[in-house]
Amino acid sequence: MADEVRVWQVGKDNKLADVHPTKLDLENRIEKWIKQDISVLQPNLFVIGEQVRTAYGKYIDLLCIDSEGSLVIVELKRGMTPREVTAQALDYASWVKELGVEKISEIALAHLPSGETLESAFLAKFDTELPDTINSHHSMLVVASEIDDSTQRIIRYLSEAGIDINAVQFHMFHTDGGQEFLARTFTVDKEEAQLNVNRNPANKRTWASRSLDEILAACTNSTEKEFFKSAIEQGQRTNARGTWLAYPSSGTIRWYLRPRREYATVIQKGRFTDDEEQWTKGLANADLSERRKGNELKVRLRTKADFDFFSEFVHRDISSFNWLTKAASEEDDDEDTEGQ
Repeated sequence: MADEVRVWQVGKDNKLADVHPTKLDLENRIEKWIKQDISVLQPNLFVIGEQVRTAYGKYIDLLCIDSEGSLVIVELKRGMTPREVTAQALDYASWVKELGVEKISEIALAHLPSGETLESAFLAKFDTELPDTINSHHSMLVVASEIDDSTQRIIRYLSEAGIDINAVQFHMFHTDGGQEFLARTFTVDKEEAQLNVNRNPANKRTWASRSLDEILAACTNSTEKEFFKSAIEQGQRTNARGTWLAYPSSGTIRWYLRPRREYATVIQKGRFTDDEEQWTKGLANADLSERRKGNELKVRLRTKADFDFFSEFVHRDISSFNWLTKAASEEDDDEDTEGQ
């Protein structure tokens, strides 16, 4: 059974006044609000398509992408019962799961302002580059002002089975003075929903999509753990998702440090003269490789001596370095997929 949502207004005399629920034209207003600001559903969503035509001749209300490159289907209750909308979302998901980067980019181009691409829009929204692999996961959000008990049971059952689906219910209230308030609830608590998804083997998350706490919990290198925890406590800057340490110089990030199970990976943004030689001299067992067509360098740190050298290295005055390539100011997607 759906939880009752009640709202009170606290007066100047510290007395409570009941704020009355209203349903007048709420479905249409919810649709307008969501299209104006998708963050009323979730803060990390970006709309890439509206009324997206599927291969079955039906239309997805809103197709979104999140900060990890996963697609999110948003279906609004518009003249249908919540159960019908839920069934429709599942039908659309069977099509969305097969979408590749070319089709997703095509959908985005049709929706975005002229001149914008999926890559540029993603960068502007999330302050990070679009991952090389997108749509490795998808989810569904059913939106309505009312969700009946039967639909809530269906949503909960699917969620507990590891299917990433949830229902979002909006509640409208108004005061006697004419003020209006909007409240939002989820059928499945967001943390519970994520745990359900994580338990499903079919939804195994990549190392890159885990939180820093999850990565460090799985880390077997105690020196690496201590370094990251100490750096975070001391306020070291991180990337947008809070999973990598970022080391800027003169406003440009030159190094990222990414945690792994047995070692940490340094990504050097840009190259400078004799950089490989300097890394090789400073590390006990240098493990270096080029990336991004030689424009960046990847270095692995394992021992305390490695981390000590890294800490000293990135805090040098790099203005004297002869930089050969320009560094991007945003972090790239995670190329390491081996879960290490």
